Amino acid sequence: MDTDTIQPEAATSAYEDRDAITAMVKKKFDQWSKGRENFTYPAYRNIFFFRGRQWLRFDRTSLTGWRPVRLAPGTPTPVTNKFKRLLLAHISMLSRFEPALTFAPGSKDAEDRAAADVASRAIEVAGDEVNLTTHRQEGSKWAGLTGGYWRESGYDPDPVHGMIDVPLDTCPQCGVDQPPSPGFRCASCEGGPTIPALDPATGQPKTQAMPKGSLYVDACTVFEMYFDASVTDWTKQKSYLRQKAVDLEDAQARWKDYAEAIKADSTGGGGNMFNETLPTLGPQMDENPRTGWIGATARAVANTKVTENYYWQKPDATYPEGLLAIFVGKTPTLLVKAGPLPYYWENADGSRTYFLPHIFFPQETVPGSAWPSTVADDLAPKQAARNRWEAMIEMCGKRMANPVWLVPHGSNVRNLTGDPGQVIEYNPLGGKEPSRIPGQPITPSFIENIARIDEEMNDLAAIYEVLKGNRPTGISAGIALQILKERGESQFGPMFIAWNHAEATWAKQILAIAKLFWSEERIRQIKGKDGAWETQKFLGADLRSTIDVVPEAGISMPRSTMTERSEMEQLAALGVLQPATNPDHQLAFLKTFGKMHLVPTMEADTKHAIKENEAFEALARDPLVQQVPPEMVAQMKAVAQQMTLTQGPVVALQYMESAFQGVGLRLPMVRPSIDNHAVDAKEHRLFAKSDPFEALPPVVQTLVELHIAVHDYLAGQQMQALAQMPQGNATAG
Repeated sequence: MDTDTIQPEAATSAYEDRDAITAMVKKKFDQWSKGRENFTYPAYRNIFFFRGRQWLRFDRTSLTGWRPVRLAPGTPTPVTNKFKRLLLAHISMLSRFEPALTFAPGSKDAEDRAAADVASRAIEVAGDEVNLTTHRQEGSKWAGLTGGYWRESGYDPDPVHGMIDVPLDTCPQCGVDQPPSPGFRCASCEGGPTIPALDPATGQPKTQAMPKGSLYVDACTVFEMYFDASVTDWTKQKSYLRQKAVDLEDAQARWKDYAEAIKADSTGGGGNMFNETLPTLGPQMDENPRTGWIGATARAVANTKVTENYYWQKPDATYPEGLLAIFVGKTPTLLVKAGPLPYYWENADGSRTYFLPHIFFPQETVPGSAWPSTVADDLAPKQAARNRWEAMIEMCGKRMANPVWLVPHGSNVRNLTGDPGQVIEYNPLGGKEPSRIPGQPITPSFIENIARIDEEMNDLAAIYEVLKGNRPTGISAGIALQILKERGESQFGPMFIAWNHAEATWAKQILAIAKLFWSEERIRQIKGKDGAWETQKFLGADLRSTIDVVPEAGISMPRSTMTERSEMEQLAALGVLQPATNPDHQLAFLKTFGKMHLVPTMEADTKHAIKENEAFEALARDPLVQQVPPEMVAQMKAVAQQMTLTQGPVVALQYMESAFQGVGLRLPMVRPSIDNHAVDAKEHRLFAKSDPFEALPPVVQTLVELHIAVHDYLAGQQMQALAQMPQGNATAG
């Protein structure tokens, strides 16, 4: 039996056994806590380095595992943060990832095909609702610095998102009014089916103001997640726990029945100490690492936070609907809520498939461990070595490279400062006059070592100039740039494939959550092809039936504008693309080079042609057109074809226009001196190859074909006229 899939009415008293749940979660938490500091401490160090706090020493007794290194007085602590520069370039590559997903129906049924079409639009609405673009930027930073992150999805019923009026149902058996429930079963007496509740005085449906709620996503970090590290495939994790540091007052308000037992635990240590100290982790304030450390743990000292533990478990024999158990405290001991998983897919047979709402986005997986790896772990030691060499150069500059004075005994010289223009008085009877010895130059090997470390860091990060959007010196050929780009991107290939699959899983989950909680219309403003704004509405209930989300691996690599431009230039040089004569190629070049503003009429021409396509579709919906007898349609078509052959397409189109105007219908007009005939013909041809065109009445299809033929005829005349124009007067000489 697949324990992930059960019938909706399944339930068990195991959810009420709070002692058993607490003991089970506490045992797993203790198991998962062992060894995780081997990964959380380096991750915290990477964030320290990113902030510029790099003169560190590992110390397990410290709150965060790191403390300032003990140095002799006067020892310089320079930091040239190449680590941050390389990580920013690396994170930029991660943040430019765009998933390539296809929403496919689970069967050939028309209902499934319609649901897949709704899903392709709904996922964009869901992405806007959760602000997915900003979330991906945040997640990329966590992945770059700590090796990966988890995307948590869910539904937030907070009234801050607005309120809506929900029609109520009533139970004929117990008479209780309630919001509609799955299966129309009464939540009070479990009877049913419920029926719409009506106001006895007015006869109108009863409604209740309820929170509108909102979908959300949240980036979970390596500091918050507890799991079985031996399960390397995250999709096979059966259970895990997430810790969150929240405001004490918020936790007490959320869990009112346990408010007196909930106490701040920020100074108590524990796994969530990292998130308690990160909010106030600032940059180093001066060269003294001890004074520069001030404020690093101010958040923990404030003691205003409390830890919430969310334990998630897939369905099993004991908990057939899965388990979500919430504890408050550094360790999972105070259980404030326990119950079935809140999110599931509805199957065609009425059963439910429960899922865990955390999707893993690793930067680099490591065989044998679920903990990810990051290039930051390789760069940090090199950055520390670079800092030490810079410190030695500075010390040499202050000591051996400084000039010194030789002052003979008895010369009676005092207060030598070395300031320019200083007058030095000495006693010649005391011996030789004071003399100055120049300092020794800094050993060139010091500078060479720093240059070598820089080169090694560049190789480790593998962020070449072409990935930064720069054209390497001496390279201009598009194929050479493409080779360099592929070389640089090769390290990201496995990651982007994994992320594409993760995005597909997330899309399926967020659509399932939307189906459960989108109780009112989600309205999406969609920019139409003609530039106008269309409104598409759909309900969460429209996301029914079976939907498959298919990731298209191998096409999600971030595109470099510079590389794409170079490739297009080379294709033009080879004659494959001809922007001078082909309007499509010209438009592609202008878009790629970001110069569409140079040809505003081209965009206007395209919009005008698309509006004409929409006018043809509107004409097809006119009752007069739909009522034209087939024999008359065939006659008009035959006459138009004959006139096209004998008198040309312009006369044939005029004949059709006259016929339609005679019954009060107006057709899109061809304007010989205004229309861009090449652009119009191209857009109309694209329309003629579409599915909506196939559904048009034959007479309208004939009109479109004539319309295209006229544009082609006039475009040919224009080209012929241009060819016959004189090319300029020859200069006699």
